[in-house]
Amino acid sequence: MKISSKGRYGLRAMYYIGTLAKDDYVPVTTLASYIGTTDNYLEKLMAILKKNDLVVSVRGNNGGYKLARKPEDISVGQILRSLENGIFVTECVSGCKKTECPHKDIFTHIYQSINDVLDNMSLKDMIDRTKGK
Repeated sequence: MKISSKGRYGLRAMYYIGTLAKDDYVPVTTLASYIGTTDNYLEKLMAILKKNDLVVSVRGNNGGYKLARKPEDISVGQILRSLENGIFVTECVSGCKKTECPHKDIFTHIYQSINDVLDNMSLKDMIDRTKGK
């Protein structure tokens, strides 16, 4: 599994929103400078996150984005799946055409293990891990 730039930048944006904003909205320009991307690219990612009910937004001078739920109620898996259009290890797990694939079992186990980690790690866990808690 390879996480694209969409997944990496989107996950970073969610991290910074979770650390910077308690009840305030974080402007796109602030987020873009923290994660090292352009405002336009980040707006596209934030639109995806908003569509998936992970962030809410407000326009205007005091506008920006904040989390739609508490960090402990958002999994890293939810974030990545929304940005990556799903999480895939190999076609062997999701759409193998062979009736007997000798590798399907191991790839399925890898796929399930990755999903287990991503679904059981919340945004709060991610924030706490980087703060040394």
